[in-house]
Amino acid sequence: NSRQEEWLIIFQDVFKKLHPDILYHEINPLLEDARERVFEKYHIKGVSVERGSVTSTSKIIGKIKNDK
Repeated sequence: NSRQEEWLIIFQDVFKKLHPDILYHEINPLLEDARERVFEKYHIKGVSVERGSVTSTSKIIGKIKNDK
């Protein structure tokens, strides 16, 4: 899928430089496989949320803590 490959190209450089432990992202089935590969490669924990949901930093942190 070209969209997945485009996502991989764009974000792999970011992950190489920032070394994030956690990435909070929206659910997107078209990118799911690409994200999983990159998350595994860079040891990133992915935390997903439905598109358009109302969130706050406190809720994001709570979700991350609960998923451990």
